[in-house]
Amino acid sequence: FVNFTECVNANYSAIEKFITDLEDEHPLYRARYSNQTWLPVDNIKDPIHKKIQQRYNNVSLRKKILDNNVVRYPVSGHFHAHYDSSHYLTLKETLPCCALSVLLSNDSELLHPEGKCHLCRFMTVLYYLNDVTAGGETAFPVADNETFDDEVVDRKGLHNLSARCNMSNLVLKPAKGTAIVFYNHHIDQETGQIGPVDEYSLHGGCDVKEGVKWIATNWINNLPHVMKRTKKGQ
Repeated sequence: FVNFTECVNANYSAIEKFITDLEDEHPLYRARYSNQTWLPVDNIKDPIHKKIQQRYNNVSLRKKILDNNVVRYPVSGHFHAHYDSSHYLTLKETLPCCALSVLLSNDSELLHPEGKCHLCRFMTVLYYLNDVTAGGETAFPVADNETFDDEVVDRKGLHNLSARCNMSNLVLKPAKGTAIVFYNHHIDQETGQIGPVDEYSLHGGCDVKEGVKWIATNWINNLPHVMKRTKKGQ
């Protein structure tokens, strides 16, 4: 369809600008269409927030809740299927999880590391803050599949939840006051620490068709027993 000469002489800057303009003007073409902010828990003394923190602690066994990510999805708002944690790339196999690397070093630069560690969100806790009039489901395209194949997922276009939300194996409707909890990693059977990303945790938010969707999210970055053992120098 396109020969070698046409590929070499293509105006890639114009193509990139076309794609960028298309995403700016038409939200359906974006991988994510939403507004978000972060609520630092250290500065919040709201009693409702404290109750949520206690419930989070009961689930995660952590002494302190991590900062809240609060997201608003308008009509057509969505987040195509993705992973919450770093995928198990060869380059990152030798790097520690970011939260763990902070414990292993007194280097303050590790609080905001540059390539010294990788993101390890072991568990996701997602809260639904309102009922959505229509749409806004959370979808897991490959949940409970017997096998996982990246090529099949790409070929079927399962990442595109604007078009294929209902093709997902698991689709959850938002319900105010409820939460879902899921794991993003396997556990390394030899070390008991975080292992590779669970490929079946692929998930995202389907299009809001009517109304607005509000959610909040917390992540558990490391296994509690790993954190305790590391602090003791074991």
